[in-house]
Order: sequence, then structure tokens, then C-alpha cells
Amino acid sequence: MLSSTVTVRFLQRTLQADIVTVKFGQRQSEEETHMCMSCGCGEPNERHKPGDITLDDLKTAASNHDLEVEQTADNIHDLARDLKQSGQIT
Repeated sequence: MLSSTVTVRFLQRTLQADIVTVKFGQRQSEEETHMCMSCGCGEPNERHKPGDITLDDLKTAASNHDLEVEQTADNIHDLARDLKQSGQIT
């Protein structure tokens, strides 16, 4: 079960890694940012466009490999960072 506050890593549009605190269902201060899995809208299971990653997608991916959701997100972030550093993505 997810706690009401989790720390997750995500990629900004420039693919620079940031760490933000997400508090589901709570109004946050200016320093805190609501985000979903893909675009930052604050609705983790909203799929605005085909290909958007939802929380349910991440839960399924984690479950498929007996991992926690946060570890799965970390794995995605780590690989994206490595791919960027090697010039395979921009």
C-alpha cells in the first residue's frame, strides 16, 4: 500500500532529474509540486494521450517483477539518465 506521502524521481521535459515530494489529496506549499507519472498534472491515473504512464501502469510493471513501485520508478529513471549520458536519447 502507498503511504500518503512518497518521494519519487521524475524527468522534466529537459530530462534533468529532480526529486519532489507528492502528497496525494492534500494542498501543498509552493515548494511542493503535484505530479502524475507523465506530465505533472497531479492525477496519477489520468492518461491524457496514448503512451502516458499511469500509476496503475507502474504498479503492474512493479508487480511483474516483484518490486516496489518506487524501485521500479527508480529503475526507469536510472536507465533514462544512463541513456541520456551516453547520447542515446536527448
